[in-house]
Amino acid sequence: LDANDALPLAEAAFDGWGSGDATPPPPLPEESASDVRILIVDRAVEQAQLRVGHLSVPEADPRRPHLQVVNQVFGGGFESRLMTRVRVELGLTYGIGGGFRGLLHGGELRVSTFTRVDKVRESLEAILDEVRRLREEPPTYDEIERAKQYLLGNFYLERETPESLLADHWHGELLGLPEDYVARHLEEIRTCSPDTIATDLEALVHPERVTVVVVGPWKRLHGELSRLGRVERVAE
Repeated sequence: LDANDALPLAEAAFDGWGSGDATPPPPLPEESASDVRILIVDRAVEQAQLRVGHLSVPEADPRRPHLQVVNQVFGGGFESRLMTRVRVELGLTYGIGGGFRGLLHGGELRVSTFTRVDKVRESLEAILDEVRRLREEPPTYDEIERAKQYLLGNFYLERETPESLLADHWHGELLGLPEDYVARHLEEIRTCSPDTIATDLEALVHPERVTVVVVGPWKRLHGELSRLGRVERVAE
């Protein structure tokens, strides 16, 4: 199928489509300002799922390239802080990841993992410690340089097909990013410094107001987890 044949087919399929009236952005959920909120989705399982995080900035925020570097250090690979602490040192999970994710109207800082029910409290304590550490002990120069090398080197490997290049364009259109977003994003990664990242994290990491979601048995978990924050039950 060549371009001369494809274009009439596309026009016939999509002719007359319109965007309609602009839809206002949805309201973001309110976050607790001063405590850790723990929601237990009551389910009889032996392996619990954990999600920990809070709201953050959208993809168009100018700090997003710096946060991509942070993601690599914090929870983006096997040598990340989360993986090193929770899997390698403590042996509490097979896999864990986390970091900042930007969307159109907002974003999130989120950690995702799973563990045995009897290890949920220990796992959650370790995760909360690493979130606090991210703010109190920002990534070092060596951590940042390793993250830069990986991100910049891997950038081109991830864009070897027309589909991957198209995904970049679609991503930019969907989130309202400027045409030179990719070039600026790469330059910000190349030039970011430990001081810049520390300033960003001081403004964007809030250990005191995270929300935790645990899928696991209420009866076995609520007593232990109440030591870590305000616990609420969510029926299955």
